[in-house]
Amino acid sequence: TYLLTRLSGSTTGDYRAEVTLHYLGLPVNFVYSFLKEQKWEIYASAGAMLEKGLRTDYKQYQNWDDVQVTTTGNTSVDGVQWSMNGILGIGYTLHKNISLFFDPQLSYYFENEQPFSIRKEMPLLVSLNAGLRMSL
Repeated sequence: TYLLTRLSGSTTGDYRAEVTLHYLGLPVNFVYSFLKEQKWEIYASAGAMLEKGLRTDYKQYQNWDDVQVTTTGNTSVDGVQWSMNGILGIGYTLHKNISLFFDPQLSYYFENEQPFSIRKEMPLLVSLNAGLRMSL
């Protein structure tokens, strides 16, 4: 997972900053098909994910009159991020093992000691995933 936060403002000089977080995750999901008829499938999925923070990168740009000052840094990320998710999806088989899917998803990120991100500000997130799926 790659998370990007952009900040900007003005105090005694204009500034902007970017904070990026890099995570490696292991998801575990259980899927149940409600309806599987000809080419259509409606299913639900529930699961959890454990993510280990790899690193955080920070860049800050400040303007003082005509001078721009740049500050950069990176650190490792301690601890792990746990989350739970639920999906109610629909799929349409295009050819044998290839299907088109649409998965609205709810994810909840538990409070922890991870760096600040959207997951702390809004721990319940909605995402819409769509694409091609290949089955073996």
